[in-house]
Amino acid sequence: METFDFYFFTLTAEQLMTCLKTLQLAGIFIPVVSIVVILQKEQSKGATYLMLANAACSIVNCAYLMILETDNSQALTTAYRMEYVGISLFFFFFILFMMEYQHMRFSRVVSIGWPLFELIEVPQMWMRSSTHIILNEEGQELDQAAQKVSEAVGNIAGANGNTSDAVQNGQRMIGEMGKEWMGNVHISLDERLGMYQVNMDGGVLYYVRYGLIASMLLFLFVYTLCRFIKMKNKTERHNLFHLMLAQGFLLVMLIFSQFADIPFDIMPIASSVVICVMTLSVMVGEFFTVTDQGRDWVFEHTNDVFLIADDAYGYLDANRYAKKLFPVLRRFHKNQELPEEVLQLFQTTEDEVELDGRFYERRLATLYQNEKHKKKIAGYSLILVDVTKQLQLVQEAEAANEAKSAFLSNMSHEIRTPMNAIVGMTEIMLRGDVTEEQEEYLSNIKVSGEAF
Repeated sequence: METFDFYFFTLTAEQLMTCLKTLQLAGIFIPVVSIVVILQKEQSKGATYLMLANAACSIVNCAYLMILETDNSQALTTAYRMEYVGISLFFFFFILFMMEYQHMRFSRVVSIGWPLFELIEVPQMWMRSSTHIILNEEGQELDQAAQKVSEAVGNIAGANGNTSDAVQNGQRMIGEMGKEWMGNVHISLDERLGMYQVNMDGGVLYYVRYGLIASMLLFLFVYTLCRFIKMKNKTERHNLFHLMLAQGFLLVMLIFSQFADIPFDIMPIASSVVICVMTLSVMVGEFFTVTDQGRDWVFEHTNDVFLIADDAYGYLDANRYAKKLFPVLRRFHKNQELPEEVLQLFQTTEDEVELDGRFYERRLATLYQNEKHKKKIAGYSLILVDVTKQLQLVQEAEAANEAKSAFLSNMSHEIRTPMNAIVGMTEIMLRGDVTEEQEEYLSNIKVSGEAF
């Protein structure tokens, strides 16, 4: 019986097949568990990307499990194509997750550029002609039934005339293009394991794809390493270390899968391991925690009103203080028409409103489906900032200023009355017979009094 020697243990072919199938089943269910765990956390764009990466990982493992268990060439080819697309989706969303977590500016470029590239590449993979599936000698029996079916379909199509010929010619042209740009798919019997293997001789797009993925993983690893060295916060260093492990592991496994001669596909297992590590990190609360909890705390605990409505002024969301001010909102469902008192707050043109003896500054924002073009309105966001305390301070300051003015007015009046008498009596005395010295003193009193 064929045996396989690994670093620390040896497995027979039957044991290896059992392990592979078990790992694929685990790779299917671990992402499902991970999605459930992430859904319990506060949602963000990064969490969404990680959930989509989990879904793609589950697709990859499903497809590879089909490859392990099937012995039909068409089923093998379909399963391989599913795995190929699943790996593309896994890397796409996982790389976007890592960029979003680290707030990298060009994540938007990747989110647009990569799908455009896949629109060119994936059709070459899925629409190739079956004649470019190359079987070795051991695999010829596998394809006999599929060839008979293809011949029967071809005979029926040939009876339909020139239209069917044109379709067949178009498929042949697509297949030739796929052979040049993507390479050939090989289905071969691995006698050691007693299973069929599906491999590809890469074409131009095939190597460009894996080259771009490897380059992005390497760049992310270096970028994360630089942040890890500079970071002083222990929790964030721990998170960055997990990301570096995932990036480095995926990069090594990607290179290993392309150049190492191993009897099975390593990428489904590698993706499952990375997803498992990220799931454990999420479960202990290290990802999607501080930032999202901070946003949630601000939204729920501030003494300001936050209200969100759709484009028809239907209820979407409200914070705790808004529901306290308008208890009726606690029973509202999504898109339910807002009550009249709340609707008026959205539609009024006043900048300040009074509710229950408190004063609020009103701020209304229009939300668009595309913030860049701002054509179609998606909804409205209303914030009522409590300015009661500020108004009280202003009123108190104004009252203090009025009191000061009244005091000065009263003091001025009280001082002016006796001073008029002093200045008048001094002027009378100056008109009489006084000595020069007395005149000087009285003149000083008069000038000072008038000045005062």
